[in-house]
Amino acid sequence: MEMDFSREKRVLQDYQQLLTLTLQLKEAVRQNDYDVLENLFSRRKEMMNKIDHLQKQINLSHLSHTFLHEKQLILKKIMAHDQQLKKLLEEKKNEASKQLKKIKQGKQLPKAYGPVPYQTDGIFFDKKK
Repeated sequence: MEMDFSREKRVLQDYQQLLTLTLQLKEAVRQNDYDVLENLFSRRKEMMNKIDHLQKQINLSHLSHTFLHEKQLILKKIMAHDQQLKKLLEEKKNEASKQLKKIKQGKQLPKAYGPVPYQTDGIFFDKKK
């Protein structure tokens, strides 16, 4: 029983760390700090795997109500921040897409109004013969 309590405590700490990583991800996206995003996403994935592994070791019949309640509260926070993060990422994706379209249009514009290349080769067909 004592072993499960210490595992419960570790799982809750890991969930809290997962929440912290989610908040850091959200802030990095807001600040356009794309250099740290890959690192944060991989750390977050590692933390999720660690939590899954620890939870498999906990005896489900001996879980305390406090643990379940605290876990549920943290998970709700994580899910709310995940939804905000998803929305932010979608907005950034749309902004990038608009910028790419502007660049493509900018490249096509000079081509449309540029000089027509001078044609040096030509063939003359005489139809009267």
